Amino acid sequence: MLMYPEANIPVCQLSVQPQLDATHHFNMGRALCPLREEGVLIIGSGAATHNLDIVGPVDGSILLWASEFDAWLKDCRRYEDVNDYEEKAPHAKIAHPWPDHLYPLHVALGAAGEEAKAELIHHSWQDGKISCASYRFITKKQVNEVNGSNLINPNPAKSQLKRISTVQPLVIISSPNPEATNPSPYIYSHIPKMPSSLSLPPPPPPFSSANLLLTRRSALLLSRSLLSIPIRRSRSEMDTFFLSHGSPMLAIDEELPARHFLQTWQAEVFRDRPTAVLMVSAHWDTSDPCVNVVDRNSTIHDFYNFPKPMYQLKYPAPGAPKLAQKVKELLTNAGFKNVKEDKNRGLDHGAWVPLMLMYPETDIPVCQLSVQSRRDGTHHYNMGRALRSLRDEGVLIIGSGSATHNLRIFGRDDGSILPWAKEFDAWLEDALIGGRYDDVNHYEQKAPHAKMAHPWPEHFYPLHVAMGAAGEEAKSELIHRSWESGSLSYASYRFSTK
Repeated sequence: MLMYPEANIPVCQLSVQPQLDATHHFNMGRALCPLREEGVLIIGSGAATHNLDIVGPVDGSILLWASEFDAWLKDCRRYEDVNDYEEKAPHAKIAHPWPDHLYPLHVALGAAGEEAKAELIHHSWQDGKISCASYRFITKKQVNEVNGSNLINPNPAKSQLKRISTVQPLVIISSPNPEATNPSPYIYSHIPKMPSSLSLPPPPPPFSSANLLLTRRSALLLSRSLLSIPIRRSRSEMDTFFLSHGSPMLAIDEELPARHFLQTWQAEVFRDRPTAVLMVSAHWDTSDPCVNVVDRNSTIHDFYNFPKPMYQLKYPAPGAPKLAQKVKELLTNAGFKNVKEDKNRGLDHGAWVPLMLMYPETDIPVCQLSVQSRRDGTHHYNMGRALRSLRDEGVLIIGSGSATHNLRIFGRDDGSILPWAKEFDAWLEDALIGGRYDDVNHYEQKAPHAKMAHPWPEHFYPLHVAMGAAGEEAKSELIHRSWESGSLSYASYRFSTK
């Protein structure tokens, strides 16, 4: 409509099959390659990145996962890797939770042929997460026709996007009909003068629209968002969480109720998919705030005299170095001095044990932030406040510690709970649900048995960070409670502004 308002070019539309893979769509394109010799222009219309469940930033910045996937796609030198993008590309599942908007690229790629050259002809962003990257795939013969012997043109938008001067049929590969369940390709057959070499099933109900960007005898991917179609926002901010991770045995002990709770995380507790996780673990204690800056997280087995299988567990989650830099910047701007980086540290068991149960796919980038046990609850609450804006970028902030944590005193094996642990745990729930966050910041003076429940504060301070990141208006919700050894509470909380 924008490129050819005259509406005088015949158009045929072909569906994608999201139940099948990228190679299937590449081979579809290869089968259609002869159409190009008949003057048919093949266009894939989708999006280079397409995740509508994550809210983008409003300051013009680009979300980390979107930027890295988009850069990988642009720099990819092997079409085979593009076909295997789910294994090869960074953040593939975040950039495309469903593959329907990327598969048109594979059809266009296949139709151009293995010898075709790719050229980026447009690049812009919408909502900090939707890439409007568009590509031309052109053969050597067409290089000579369009640009002499030079493929790359410094201003392709002006010199290479030429209107078709004759009435030629087009094939538009688009997203599937939402109501269609049959994975077979569909093609509209009512267009006049369409080559008869294709024999496909009858069409499904009509699509509402198609977005076109046309160049002569080239296969072109046009990001749908280039037309500035309004994007649905599914939420305003990410919730924050405090998780009591208890014993490292949580990783393998099937009898612990908290293990089942974490295993149902994605299905029942928190269905939104984060762009990254910022984990504040009690088991990284430093004098000043510190973030780990790594490309891939190693697994730290920071426990002793546990069963041998525990030391064989690995959780090689991707690192989040750009997120780490953002955390450092936000803390520094908020007045925290000497914020440091650790370029070697991986994830301790306070981070990887719960994450292994929550996100076993290990495909979400993780950055870890330390606590400072020589500071107080207000210090950590203010750390969280400084990081609040990360929630707008889809970052899931988790404090991993323990609602009660005194490893010198354990209860009996009869299932009873020690009175001091029960009273402190009940006070904490009442204070959080009641919104008395200042009391929680000063728990040493306000809570019963505070020194008994937390002889050292490092397992409590992750709660203050999660609480601060949610903000003063956030509502607290108890999402799990169980006990181990009569004194170790697994009470876990969600903080939400919705």
